[in-house]
Amino acid sequence: MTSAAQSTVERVMTTDLQTVRPGERLDTAAQAMDRAGVRQLLVVDDGRLLGLISYRDIIRLVLDSGATATGIVAEHMDPDPVTVPPSTALADVIRMMLDSDLSAVPVTEDDRVVGVISEHDIVRLAGTLLTAEEAR
Repeated sequence: MTSAAQSTVERVMTTDLQTVRPGERLDTAAQAMDRAGVRQLLVVDDGRLLGLISYRDIIRLVLDSGATATGIVAEHMDPDPVTVPPSTALADVIRMMLDSDLSAVPVTEDDRVVGVISEHDIVRLAGTLLTAEEAR
């Protein structure tokens, strides 16, 4: 059995991806995030990652403009999000997320999105490890 210290991103990443196309309206993206209970969407076209749009991006837009979130995803997404391959050590991606204040990191392989690792995934793993430790 692989210990948590030796685990890779592939072991805990989410593969049920919440995505949006670059031409979608921001309010549609915000509604999709709300329905799915996520704080970010992968911006994809034909499985290829084009960017990342977060709830935080939309909130900032609303606060900066004093209006509703208007426009399309492509105009406000991060077009160059940090990504990792599935073989990345879990400890490395956690360190990266902490150092760069990232709440989620897309997981790519051969220019295709295969998953995402988020704070939620890491907390879920921590809960599993704590439960296992308490059972011992």
